Amino acid sequence: MGICFDTRATKFPKSKIHVIENEKEKIFKNALGKIDFKDLFMQSLSPEFLKLFKDNINLYYSKPFLEGISYEYGLMEKSINKSKAFKVYKDGADNKYDYFCMYRLHRIFLNDYQNFNLERNIDLDRLYLYKCFAYLPISIIDKTYFLFNKIDVVYETAVFLDEDDKNEDKEFQIFEKYINYLQENPEKYNQTKNDVSLMHNVILTVFFSDAIKNKIEFLDYYLNFEKDNGENAYYESQLKYCNFYLKYSKENSDKSKIKDIFDNLIKAEYYKAAFDYGIFLMNEGKVNEAKNIFIKGMENSQQFCLSEYVFMILRETDLNQLMSDYKIISFFCNNTCIVISFENLSISSLHYAFYYLTKYTSFKKELIKDYRIYIIESYQREEKNIQVNYSEYIIL
Repeated sequence: MGICFDTRATKFPKSKIHVIENEKEKIFKNALGKIDFKDLFMQSLSPEFLKLFKDNINLYYSKPFLEGISYEYGLMEKSINKSKAFKVYKDGADNKYDYFCMYRLHRIFLNDYQNFNLERNIDLDRLYLYKCFAYLPISIIDKTYFLFNKIDVVYETAVFLDEDDKNEDKEFQIFEKYINYLQENPEKYNQTKNDVSLMHNVILTVFFSDAIKNKIEFLDYYLNFEKDNGENAYYESQLKYCNFYLKYSKENSDKSKIKDIFDNLIKAEYYKAAFDYGIFLMNEGKVNEAKNIFIKGMENSQQFCLSEYVFMILRETDLNQLMSDYKIISFFCNNTCIVISFENLSISSLHYAFYYLTKYTSFKKELIKDYRIYIIESYQREEKNIQVNYSEYIIL
């Protein structure tokens, strides 16, 4: 029996630091646009991909978000229950490091509050955007990837900060005032002191880095967190230190120091570090160690590790061996389909691999039997955006 959670009875605090001005609110919301989260989430989950997603759900990172969106829209055999959805999102955002839930709450308090019987709360829409930004993987902050492979959280955060500048005519003044307020009252917003410090540090590092005279010394703040002020943010701050240190120090970096921090994060079972640690080890030429870390990440639902591991195996495999061994071919195709179901990524890799392998190997019949349905489903979704004629190898 589920826990009853009536959002109408929930009162959320307001700092009065942010003031809603109707005309600016309209301009602001128009700049960001509205998001159909069901469409966004389900776009890669046509029937065969949905089955693949369910069969491999142990690999999926954001289980709280998955549970929340299932209650919100009646997916994955769940009935629609907005109150349960909100409760799951809130727990995922406040008590776990689920940046998908953080982003969903930001959008709920910005645009979708009426659907959840809530009031517009500008404090909370900004809080959860800033927290989402702080917990994002560095690959999304650096725009190698995007949230849901669509949403530019960096741009969205910049829009908020720019709006603050226009109101106050002084860079980050409202942001700083709000952060100070949160640092004095973290319990009002169900945050930890470390959560607030992490938001502050990451946003300053990314958006204010040109004004930081010594970036490396500034990064020491990330190592000054106390564990009992918030365990998740304590570990995330160390991960962010490694990310930004490697970015800013370049050839002068102390790689042994970074490796020690990564090792300690894995020992502490903060497996969110596995993807970045694996990339670090690959760049250091420690391929076998990187492979083991990616496996460790996959075993603990770090889905970004999957695609890197698959392509590591592919790079290690001799082309002649690949072309003559269907086990290797199916390993690549199976896992690429899983990546597509999770992230809507690697679609073109699957298309071109299918084309090449059906044309140049002796496994055309097997490939058509095992993967034709995935090719057709992914192509039908992509054909409006891709001006390529795939009819040569899509066997109907």
